[in-house]
Amino acid sequence: MKNGGMPSALLLPVITCAAVLLLSGIAKLRDPATVDTAFSSLGVPRAVDTRLVRRVFPWVEIALGAWLLLATGPALVVVALVTLALFVAYLVLVVRAVRQPEPVDCGCFGALGDSEVT
Repeated sequence: MKNGGMPSALLLPVITCAAVLLLSGIAKLRDPATVDTAFSSLGVPRAVDTRLVRRVFPWVEIALGAWLLLATGPALVVVALVTLALFVAYLVLVVRAVRQPEPVDCGCFGALGDSEVT
C-alpha cells in the first residue's frame, strides 16, 4: 500500500460492486419499463416507489458505480457504506420475493438475463 492507497486485496470487491452497479444502471436505462416492473413486483415500499425515484434510480446506480471507482479516503468509505445499504435493501427485497408463493419477475438488470427471481 503506497501513499494511503487501498490494499490490493480490497480492490476486487470494490471493482466488482462498481461493475454490477454500472451494468445494472445502464441496462435499466436501456429499458426503463423494467424498473417499473421491478419496483411493482418486488413490493418496494410506497414511500420510495414514486415515478421520480424510478426514473432517477438507474442514474443513482451508475453514479454509485463510478464513485466507487473514483473515490479515495473518506469519500470511499461514504460511498462504500451507501452501496452496502443499497445492497442490503436489494437482499431484503429478493428474500421477500423468493418467499412468495408465485414466481416474481424483477428485471433487476434491465433486459439482461432472466427476470425471474430465484
